[in-house]
Amino acid sequence: MDLNLSILRAMLKFKTRPGRIKKALHNLIRNREFPPHSEDNNLEVAALQLQLELLESVEEYVEWLGNPVLEARNAGSRLIVLPEYVNLPLLGLIPGIENSGQGEELNPGDIFRFVSPYFFPVYRRILSYLAAQLDAYIAGGSFLLEEAGSLYNTAFLFDNRGKVILKQSKLNLMPLEDQWGITPGEELNTCQVGEDVRVSMPVCMDATYFETFRILRALGANVVLVPIADANPDYSQHMALRGIWARVQETPVYGVKSALVGGILDFKLSGRAGIYAPAELTPHKQGILAESPDAYSQALIRASLNMQDLRRVQEQWPEVNPDLCRQYFPDLYHNIE
Repeated sequence: MDLNLSILRAMLKFKTRPGRIKKALHNLIRNREFPPHSEDNNLEVAALQLQLELLESVEEYVEWLGNPVLEARNAGSRLIVLPEYVNLPLLGLIPGIENSGQGEELNPGDIFRFVSPYFFPVYRRILSYLAAQLDAYIAGGSFLLEEAGSLYNTAFLFDNRGKVILKQSKLNLMPLEDQWGITPGEELNTCQVGEDVRVSMPVCMDATYFETFRILRALGANVVLVPIADANPDYSQHMALRGIWARVQETPVYGVKSALVGGILDFKLSGRAGIYAPAELTPHKQGILAESPDAYSQALIRASLNMQDLRRVQEQWPEVNPDLCRQYFPDLYHNIE
């Protein structure tokens, strides 16, 4: 077994060597020109709905991540949001992974721990390079990453110089993730993107709870990015309403949801990427600026976020009753001024 693992480590190291990634990225954007960013005060955002598949090389992974990002940048987007679990296609680099459900039972968490040192540098190099070359902010969805002996489902935001400026581990795990041995995060983070935009990036299930968005709003966030990978083969609009759409109406902020769809091995996913706003700021008062046409195929969703309009809505929003909050939730609201 130890010999087999040593061979697998050597194979993964060879398959993920930096030179291959660098060459593939150079070929991806060679001779491409991109339109200048808009000079107005709006934030042009794109939410990606990506089709999950097993990939057998880092070159394929560069194209799987890179081509949708290039499409979004060509359309003028400044902030591009990828879905949760963008590490999954890289499992195709493991020989025989498609037969992993047969014979000996393996905990997926153990697999992710083993491959994390090889796969994460691939992901980071790709998105750092693209963000810098495209002069764009890329919310890189989430990646399963082992740190200090624990496995986290962590989202990363790259700025237009290719630097990671926001890191957010998923706080509220699904039962399946708990079985895998993933450790939940313990704090919510925000960062500045431009003069008037402060973003945050809670992951999937985190948007099911109103407290997440209320805390983020108190921290100054006005654009909340939510990458998802819903392990449900049959999309339910009513179940989806428990998430980002409702939170945006309660808070109020802009919300951007990206989605991983399709399936590999035993994973079957569905979901609709979308961009949401307080109902007052949307056509027909539905709270939706843009949404993918279906829950099962690849899509690019775009919208323009007007921060001045959002500020006007926020200024008119009813105030939280601080005394009531302190009385019933003293540990949460003792710092309200």
